[in-house]
Amino acid sequence: MFNSQPKQWILSFNKKSLRLIIFVTEQCNFRCVYCYEDFKIGKIEAEVLEGIYNYLEKRIPEISLLQVSYFGGEPLMNKKAIYDISSFAKKMCEENNVVYWGDITTNGYSLDFKTFERLFSLNLRTYQVTLDGSKETHDKLRPAINGKSTFDKILNNLLDH
Repeated sequence: MFNSQPKQWILSFNKKSLRLIIFVTEQCNFRCVYCYEDFKIGKIEAEVLEGIYNYLEKRIPEISLLQVSYFGGEPLMNKKAIYDISSFAKKMCEENNVVYWGDITTNGYSLDFKTFERLFSLNLRTYQVTLDGSKETHDKLRPAINGKSTFDKILNNLLDH
């Protein structure tokens, strides 16, 4: 039996907002023991970037809110793509009076203050930084590609912000 009232999930489909989740690279500077990636795919290809720009040019004039999420492997291994897409999106949104912000899921290893400042200036406002417990536990589970510790650098990056 169908209820004549729309279900709550149906109301979440809003043509005035757009959220893109962009996988900018499969590459990673860690070798986590539980990782499922094979690291065969490199960075996002130029043709895909062009497609994103074309799509944004078409959709931004029709929307009032744009959110772009970045992840990967480790997305900060392709900062250029994040900077380029974010710059393009921010400019287009400003020109069309569209609210824009971004977020990123990162291991935090390359999130130094300079990178954070640049990302923040491009409206990346939410950061999911992953740590796996104590230093000892984290470093066992999430070593750098060279086998070295990652915990202290991540923590220092976070404390610098």
